Amino acid sequence: MPAASSRSPTSRRARRLRPGGTKRSWSPRNDPFVRSSVTLRVEALGYRVVAAVNGKEALQQLRTNPAIDLLFTDIVMPGGMSGWELADQARRIRPGLPVVFSSGYALETLVEQGRAHAQSIVLTKPYRNAELARRLREAFAGAPLPS
Repeated sequence: MPAASSRSPTSRRARRLRPGGTKRSWSPRNDPFVRSSVTLRVEALGYRVVAAVNGKEALQQLRTNPAIDLLFTDIVMPGGMSGWELADQARRIRPGLPVVFSSGYALETLVEQGRAHAQSIVLTKPYRNAELARRLREAFAGAPLPS
């Protein structure tokens, strides 16, 4: 379900976290509350969001919407497709697509289990808006940003 926002954040802190330009991110989430919450948080940073219910719908949207600039996905998703698999398939459709993963597992745990891919941008939950903003900018820049 596409969502776009022209609202601008009202707080000074929120304005500082906003990116320089307008980018469109794409965020598959199956739970309606989580999908709405993530959409609002990303939109508050100045991005437009195209939300999807699952990986299959997300891939279809990527095929039909050339304006999608980034994938923001959970690593663990219901429905048989992980965030890693979604990212791999999305990059077959759109090579070089920036991806930000989110997970409730600590990054160290993902690495130890062999689940964190090299050069992946992983945002561990719970996260603050400042960290979300930094990771999204990092993905668009194509390189890690200093903390």
